Amino acid sequence: MLSLRNNQQRRPIGGHHFPSHGKTFKAETFKELVAAISKFRLDNSLPFGDPEQEILYYYAEKFPFMVKSDPDRTAVEKEPDYIAWRNWIWDSCKKFSHKFLTNKEAEERQAVCLKCPYNKAITWTGEEAKQVGKKSFILRRCQHVMPSVGFCTFHKWDNRVSSFAEDAKMFSKQEQDKQPPANCWVKL
Repeated sequence: MLSLRNNQQRRPIGGHHFPSHGKTFKAETFKELVAAISKFRLDNSLPFGDPEQEILYYYAEKFPFMVKSDPDRTAVEKEPDYIAWRNWIWDSCKKFSHKFLTNKEAEERQAVCLKCPYNKAITWTGEEAKQVGKKSFILRRCQHVMPSVGFCTFHKWDNRVSSFAEDAKMFSKQEQDKQPPANCWVKL
């Protein structure tokens, strides 16, 4: 892993900048640059990655005086369920159902999900998780749901969103050969 030199009196030529997604992001400070790239990716449903390390690798190539190797620093691994939830929300933003159920029908589905052993409460934190949670809220058309209804580890989807979709089984990421739990409202 790389880190920025703290005692550096020089800046990159042209100020802090980073080319990404066909644009060159510029900022006064390194932290502002990381924040600008993070915000752009979150707002445009792009894979988040690790903007700080990506900038540092770019600096190592173009401005080696700016960075140093930091063996004590390790990459933070994200939980596989979190990655599946995030990817499902991003994919759903592009092609989610236009046919929605009523709140009463969705609540009946959510009640089944609450009793299911595959239901996992969404407790992930961080700026990216917060933005993905907002997208989830928008996908369910700003409808509030029962507390503790969360991510389905069987279907690999957000129960809070899929419970409102009339044709929800189309959005399941689960292999077709596995059978859902006996009480599941989704029949594959």
